[in-house]
Amino acid sequence: MFQENISKLYKQFVRLAFNITIITLIIGLFVGIFRTVSELGLTVTEAQVLIAFVIREFMLHLFEGKLSGMDVFFWSFGIVSLIAARAISFFYRAPKG
Repeated sequence: MFQENISKLYKQFVRLAFNITIITLIIGLFVGIFRTVSELGLTVTEAQVLIAFVIREFMLHLFEGKLSGMDVFFWSFGIVSLIAARAISFFYRAPKG
């Protein structure tokens, strides 16, 4: 009788520990997903990443044969303009205040 009670108590503690572990892992998973998504959101909004996306799209369209003639000129002009604007903003910062 005493041994059965101890066995039942042990099983309850094992179930409780298992459930707490599962809940902790699920909470950790959601926290990790939230942090990853928020960091990606901040990364995508940075100016250098945006320039990289523009260059990537240009290269994809160019190698797929979707761009020709004036399209290549306008894309190239746009990319050079972005790089020039980024360089100007790097050297000439607006005064704070």
